[in-house]
Amino acid sequence: MKPHQSNRTPPSEYAALVALAAAVVVAVVMGVMTVRALITPAQEVSLPPGVRLIATNTLTAVSASVTPTAISTPSPSPSDPVEAAQAQTAEGEAVRAVMSSVVQVRANESLGTGFLVRQEDGRSFFVTNEHVVQGAEAVSVVAPDGTMHDAWVTAADPTLDLALLVVEGVSGMSPVRWGDVGDLRAGDPLYVIGFALGDELLGDPTVTRGVLSGRRMYGQVDYIQTDAAMNPGNSGGPVVSGSGEVVGVATWIIRELGGLPIEGINFAIPADVALAFIDRSV
Repeated sequence: MKPHQSNRTPPSEYAALVALAAAVVVAVVMGVMTVRALITPAQEVSLPPGVRLIATNTLTAVSASVTPTAISTPSPSPSDPVEAAQAQTAEGEAVRAVMSSVVQVRANESLGTGFLVRQEDGRSFFVTNEHVVQGAEAVSVVAPDGTMHDAWVTAADPTLDLALLVVEGVSGMSPVRWGDVGDLRAGDPLYVIGFALGDELLGDPTVTRGVLSGRRMYGQVDYIQTDAAMNPGNSGGPVVSGSGEVVGVATWIIRELGGLPIEGINFAIPADVALAFIDRSV
């Protein structure tokens, strides 16, 4: 009598088939997820090549065509661990000092950030983005002590995306110290201070850290490019060097280009452009 031959697949072959089937399923699912991740947001949001940062969580198209500007190599960092720690502590203290000059800007449904740049004859002047206050019938600022003050737009330049607000009755605040981004090198640290997401995140302004990525010419402005995170609500906030000097004003970001998501490409108006605007306006 011949030995009985089973029609069942041997355990080892069965396990191999199961593993192969699982791998196929995973590959298909991941492929679908990848396609959806790349396509669905574009279909639902219809993002243009470039986007401008808007305090009201809306997006306005801008050209993503920018021209790079030459920039020097990074500054050397301290090699001694103690010196490096001391430098980092001093850097943090310098940046935190700027926060006492930052206010939240409220304009109708728009929420952004501003900072104190000058005080004269009992009046305080704050810089913010023009798109934050554009078309607003009423503008106010919330000071670091929580008090709200009426503000008036004394000057606005939509091309530069800068606006100057004047406020009376603000006390306990000091104007920021300005710096020159030309003194910085690619890779030097930069900080963005502002009220990210407006009222969604309550409390003091938040701080994000990145580096000076480069300079990019768009129109007539030689913008600062940084990977320090900017989000709706950061509009008009100061971009600060490691020494606590304001070197720029946060203004716009690129989120999508040619159907691909973009991260870490954020722009600020350089300090010299902002200062020239202020001097013309006061």
